[in-house]
Formats: sequence, structure tokens, C-alpha cells
Amino acid sequence: MNLDKNSPVRRFRLRTTLLIPFLLQIVAGVGLVGWIGYRSGQQAVNNVATQLRSELTNLITEKLSSYTEIPKTINRLNAHDFSHGHLNVINTFGEHKLWQHMQIYPSLSYVYCGDEDGSFFGVGRLDQEDRSNVIMVYSNFWTDFMRQDFAFDE
Repeated sequence: MNLDKNSPVRRFRLRTTLLIPFLLQIVAGVGLVGWIGYRSGQQAVNNVATQLRSELTNLITEKLSSYTEIPKTINRLNAHDFSHGHLNVINTFGEHKLWQHMQIYPSLSYVYCGDEDGSFFGVGRLDQEDRSNVIMVYSNFWTDFMRQDFAFDE
């Protein structure tokens, strides 16, 4: 066999022949491990983001439900009190019932009752910082529909 220095068979050495497959395997292995790590990192971040969105949605839903349930409850109580004569807009009695609502639900700012003629009465907080200061407010035929405010005392 004729092997001179310029023949293609002579150019490939044993060291090069063995080194290239090992380098290709190492590069492929590192690349595959890097790609798998990147994909699993993406999945982990997506899972955490999904859990966080779910928790946040549940907290918002729970808070809104409790926040919107209070006025419904008070309206049911006031409707019951009106039907049994414990609240009266014209003669303005029953304010102690509304005052009790304000004591039970400190997040409330106002509780008012009114009729179709424009008479109303209720209780409200004067100051949003001092939630204990509650006043009675009313307006009816007897006041010429001018708003009257009175503070509660002990």
C-alpha cells in the first residue's frame, strides 16, 4: 500500500480519530443537560406562577365575598326590622339597631334606610381614622327634608 504524506488516509491521525467522537459526546451531553435544566427551570417557574395566581385569585374571591356579604346581611336585617315595626323612617326610631350594625361591622362607613317619599335615616362614621365616632343622620317631612345630624353618647 502506498502511503505518502499527502494522501487523505495519512492526514487522519489516531489521536484525532479518537478525540473527535469523545468531544462530540461531551458537547452533546453538556448541551442536552443544559437544555433539560432550562426546560425544567421553565416548568418550575410556570408551576410556581400558576400556584401564586391561584392563591391570589382565591384570596381576592374570599375577600370580595366577605366584603359584599355584609351589606346583604344588613339589608336582610333591616327588612326584617321594618316589617316588624322596629325601624321607622318617618318617626326616626330604631337607630339603636343601625348603631349596633356599625359596632358589629367596623368596616362599614354608613347604614341608611329610606322610603319612596325621600325620607331617610341612618348612622355613619364621622372620621375614617376614628371608627368609634358614630352619628345619626335623618331627613323627613318634619325636617322639611333638611338633613339633621346628631352624635351618639353613652
